[in-house]
Amino acid sequence: MSSFLVHNSGVAIFGFCMFLCLLYVLLFRSCVRHRRSASTGEVDDLALREAGLSQPTIDALPSFVYRGRGESKDGAASATVDCAVCLGQVAEGEMVRQLPTCRHAFHIECIDKWLRSHSLCPLCRADTKPPPPPLPE
Repeated sequence: MSSFLVHNSGVAIFGFCMFLCLLYVLLFRSCVRHRRSASTGEVDDLALREAGLSQPTIDALPSFVYRGRGESKDGAASATVDCAVCLGQVAEGEMVRQLPTCRHAFHIECIDKWLRSHSLCPLCRADTKPPPPPLPE
């Protein structure tokens, strides 16, 4: 019976040592990766894309009065448009703002509030920052 306990103790000690070695390797790799990214000056792309837009940039995005989609070819009323920020319907006559990259439209109050803390479209995650102006010729 004692050889059985010695064998089990040996297996437990071996398993614990393997666990510690694996933990050491993972921590070492994490430290090396962190040190490498800090030394090259890399900045987290997601953090940059998630930063909000300035109010002048938001104001430069196109806005207009929503006129509805009219009727489809078969004469039935077309599907309603929903604001993905507040989840409410966009009614005819309401002010909407359209994002230039993906062309999604939202209530102007909803998307302005969203863009102050995010720079991505809330529906498709496309970048909403307007392209730089063309260079003069």
